[in-house]
Amino acid sequence: MFDLSYLDPPIEVAATSPRLDMIMSRLRTSGMRPYAAEAPIDFNAVEPLLLDIRSLDAETLGRVARARSMGLPRPLVVLAPAAGAADLTDALVIRRDRDLVQLRARLASQTRRAAREAEFRIRRETADAFGLKRAPVDPDMVPEVLYLGDGGAGFLALQSALRAEGVSVTAALSVRTARDYLETGRFAAMLTDLTPRASGSAAFIDWTSPDAALAGAPLFALTDPESDLTEQQLSALAICSDLVEFGGEPEALAARIAGMIRRYVATAPDLPQMKMSSPVVDPLTGLYRRAFIESHLHQQMHLSDTSSQPLSILAVRIEAETPQPIGRFAKAVRKRLRDTDCPAMHSPGTLVISMPMTPYRGGVKLAERLVRGAAREAELDVSQISWRVVEKRAYHSVQTLLGASLAGPFTRAYAA
Repeated sequence: MFDLSYLDPPIEVAATSPRLDMIMSRLRTSGMRPYAAEAPIDFNAVEPLLLDIRSLDAETLGRVARARSMGLPRPLVVLAPAAGAADLTDALVIRRDRDLVQLRARLASQTRRAAREAEFRIRRETADAFGLKRAPVDPDMVPEVLYLGDGGAGFLALQSALRAEGVSVTAALSVRTARDYLETGRFAAMLTDLTPRASGSAAFIDWTSPDAALAGAPLFALTDPESDLTEQQLSALAICSDLVEFGGEPEALAARIAGMIRRYVATAPDLPQMKMSSPVVDPLTGLYRRAFIESHLHQQMHLSDTSSQPLSILAVRIEAETPQPIGRFAKAVRKRLRDTDCPAMHSPGTLVISMPMTPYRGGVKLAERLVRGAAREAELDVSQISWRVVEKRAYHSVQTLLGASLAGPFTRAYAA
């Protein structure tokens, strides 16, 4: 049997024996690759740093606090009782030793959230460079939330509290129902309950399956810091955009959830309106034109290089004698995109979508689902549609990456 532990995500551990040995053993068991920190700690490294508050001296902890106050960006994990991390406000806090098994999933969620925020930022910069203005944020908006669960007593109590906060909640009792709801484009976020008090979505979603990746809205999870998570729940946590710790009065919990969702809505990028016509928006589809995607892809590739995150391009060709089917297909695609995906019409009949944080295999899975669903809604014969996914490599430029995605061979939708 080959030892593939070198592929596990690394993490530096600042602790002293005997707790150091215990922590590193638990991290290896949970699928991480820990190594002991050496003095002085390097705060410019990119790997996460775990601090064991109970075994470190005050001088080391003070140096860490000063480094964080200076804005050094290294991801920080603190293993301590809740009161022990008061000075490290932006750290990921692990309260119990046995909760180290959750760390890999929580770090994955944190990394994805940071990458998503970075994509939102560069999308705004590209839009500003082309003179596209964002719609003003409406403080009176009523965001709609899709609850993935059984709609039991826990859901009803949460629904009532969220309604008082001005948030509308709808329950989806199956994956198919959830996907149909999301395709309407109504929902600002999804919410699932991973606490012991509710069966939540565990009753009908296999979180380890690719089908669990529901596109169209970010997924937030309710968690209980005092309970252990199952393997299924850890898989759910790993694909969540953020988590909310369950606790306190229902009204306070609802206020935290509502605040998180409204912050997301305020920062998420908007696709151009279907009727908008400008030098960077295609009037037929309402998608960006080639100039916009080329400019934005340059920023995405730079971000991918600096953050070591994958980036893929999906190219879709539609063979149609008139432009109307292409417009219908593009409209159907818009509703199935993730918030970080950036679609554009590269040329007549050819649609390209940049997919940050997406490796080749993930891009293929997304392409299969997106093309089939959009073709069905647009009433197109799948034999008219073909697609290709290419993952960015170190030698790619913007033009060579787009060229590789458009060069073929293309996969026919019916053969996918």
